[in-house]
Parts: sequence; C-alpha cells; structure tokens
Amino acid sequence: MFSSIESICEEFGLQKNLSKGKLRAELKKRIVSIHSDKTGGDFPNEAVKQLYLRMQEAVEFLDGPTKVNALEKRNPAASALEATAVAQEVPSYLRGPSYEESVQRTTDSAGRRYRNGWISSGAFAAVCCAILSFSKKLSESPLFSPIPGVFWVRVLISVVFVMSGLGFVAMRIKELKLKRKISAILSEDGITWTVRKCINRYTDEPDCAITQRKMMDAVCGCGKKSHKSKAVMWMLERFATEVPRDLAEKVVKLQISSLVERGAVRRGGMRGIEPVYVLETSLAKEIVEDYDAMMFENELP
Repeated sequence: MFSSIESICEEFGLQKNLSKGKLRAELKKRIVSIHSDKTGGDFPNEAVKQLYLRMQEAVEFLDGPTKVNALEKRNPAASALEATAVAQEVPSYLRGPSYEESVQRTTDSAGRRYRNGWISSGAFAAVCCAILSFSKKLSESPLFSPIPGVFWVRVLISVVFVMSGLGFVAMRIKELKLKRKISAILSEDGITWTVRKCINRYTDEPDCAITQRKMMDAVCGCGKKSHKSKAVMWMLERFATEVPRDLAEKVVKLQISSLVERGAVRRGGMRGIEPVYVLETSLAKEIVEDYDAMMFENELP
C-alpha cells in the first residue's frame, strides 16, 4: 500500500504539483490503456498485470480517508493562476495574495467591525471603575459624606459601569463570532453551501445559473433563525451576529474567484447588469445531494 501522494507520484512518474483529482484522472487513463479488455481478456504478461494492480491500489488510496466534497472532485489543486505563475517563474511579489491569504485578510477585517466598540466600552468601564473607587473615598470623608448627591452619583456611575462592561462582552463575542462565521463560509464546505443555496434543490434538473446577488443573499442570511413570536424574533435580530452586505460582497467575490480558478463554474452571459456563472448539471446535482453542505449552517457559531 502507498503511504503518501508523493510516493504515488514517484512510482508512476507523475508531477508532484498535480491535484488529487488530476492524479486520479491520469491513473484511471493509464489503467484503461492497459486493461485486460484491450488484449482480449487477459494481460500480455505478469509485469503489466502487476502494474495494473499497483495503479488500482493508488486510485484506492486517493479515494481513501481524505474528505472530498462535490467542488473538490472537479479541481482541488492550487488555483490555475498560481500554477501558471509557478510555471512561468513569476516572482512571488507579482502574483498577488493567494486564496488563503485573502481569506485571512477578509476574516481579520470582519473582526475589526466590532473592535472599536469593545475597546471603547472597555476603556469606559475602566474609567467608571476608577471614578467609583475615588468617589468611595469621597463618601467616607467627613467633609463630603453629608452631601446626598454623592450617593446618587455613585449609583449612576455604577449603572454606566455595568452597561459598559456588558457592551464590552457583547462586542467581543460578536467580533469572534463574525470572524469564525466568515472563515467558515470561505472554507470548502462554506463555498459548497453557498452554491447549494443558489440552485434549485427541488427539481430533477437543478438551476445551474448563479449570480453574485444570489450568493450575497445566501451569505447575508447564513445563520439566521426564525420564530413564531415577534418578541423572540426581535431578540434574535438584536443579539444575532449577521454578515453585513458590504462584507458579504467581499466574501462572494472570493468564492467566485475560487470557483472560476478551479473550473467549477464558467461565465454564462449576463442577467440584467450582472454576470451569470454556470455550473455543469452533474456538479449541481452532487452539490444538491451533499450532506455536509446541507448541515453546514447548523455548525456555524
């Protein structure tokens, strides 16, 4: 048995920078070329038979424990742009950020939306705490203790301190949740989930056309929950961590670039003023039936 993809590449003389899908396709092509059916039902010699069996083992290893979702089956390797840049020996500073770097930048920028809020709330709470400690000394002083206003000032500052502390905690939690949500949406399962939300899942022939607007609607609605009670819905809307529209646009552009570079979608004309991206029917059906994509939203923070 094989222990790694590198060992497969070395044994069969394959390029090590090929994706798992391309390696599998190349091995399948070689298996078909030496199959016993080509020679009347039997192998010409023992060496060819052993080569056939070894390539079958390699294919089984590639189909083994590694999880492959519907989009990864099409073209899971490094993007076509990166592969072209490597082949032409383009300096790294001219290639632009990789997909992973872009995901990290977008995730960090998502967290900054709440950063100013929790920093200012924390600073305000610290100031209130300092004032409270100082006012306590004033109330204990024989000079200021008869003044009734000092007590109510302390009560007011205590209320502000509690509210600032709660704001600090809430903003910090929202920052962490939004970063986790954006990182999840930009993962392989997240991209598959977004595409799944944009195609018709209730017919035998799914609608293979997706647009940036439909994908943005899916991303903005990711994790939203509904309830019969309006009061509960109001509470859910207040405390939920939703993806803002402008951030959803950045996320979708990254998703589309990843899909296009891997050959999962192709440009298919215009719908109004926005371009349409088309999946092949077989890929759309795989995404519709993808259990991981269906359960993805339940795993979000």
